[in-house]
Amino acid sequence: MSLLLLCAGQISVQRAVVSTDPAGGVMRQWQVIATAIPATILTLRASANTAMERRGLVTTHLIISPVNPQARIGDRVSDGINWYLVRFTADLGDRGRAWAIFAQLIDPQS
Repeated sequence: MSLLLLCAGQISVQRAVVSTDPAGGVMRQWQVIATAIPATILTLRASANTAMERRGLVTTHLIISPVNPQARIGDRVSDGINWYLVRFTADLGDRGRAWAIFAQLIDPQS
């Protein structure tokens, strides 16, 4: 069975471009890196791992795709409804045919 058959949704990946404004402040603008990437988003349900939390690796969702999403740590991913902060990415070892993004759901108010 192909991983593509399990990926019913689509995601887009955005990367922050940091610049300074005329007053010397920092501005962050999000630039689209990739769109319409087939993916499935799974909610992770497990007990908290304090060692990972100390390293800042709090993850709430796993995003799986048959296509390399080109996501890096600190990027954000959208499924059209929610935003997720990329915490870690991995090639699942299937010759580039399966990719995982460990992400944290971003509070819509922040």
